Amino acid sequence: MNTDIKNELHKLIDDCDNQLLLSEAKTLLESNAQIKDWWDELTDEDKNLVMESEAEYEKGNFISNKELMQQLEAWKRNSLDCSSSKRFLENHKPLLNSFNSQAQLLFA
Repeated sequence: MNTDIKNELHKLIDDCDNQLLLSEAKTLLESNAQIKDWWDELTDEDKNLVMESEAEYEKGNFISNKELMQQLEAWKRNSLDCSSSKRFLENHKPLLNSFNSQAQLLFA
């Protein structure tokens, strides 16, 4: 931890006469002690899914949200054509599986 920052904070607190500000600063600093790392809250299975997703991203196996939305809009426009829907799903199966895994993590 940077001792210069701590020393500056100590001086600011010592020089402050605003009770409300001091109370808010105290509340903020106390809340920091209660913050947990989200990674530690995950199950081993969820951690593995996150690591797999990161590996896929690093390999370039991803598309932008904008690109995905454009493809989904095109898919909706052509939804009456079953072959194009099937082709879309086949071409994007890894991406959709990864998205599903990430969605499960976020909404579990």
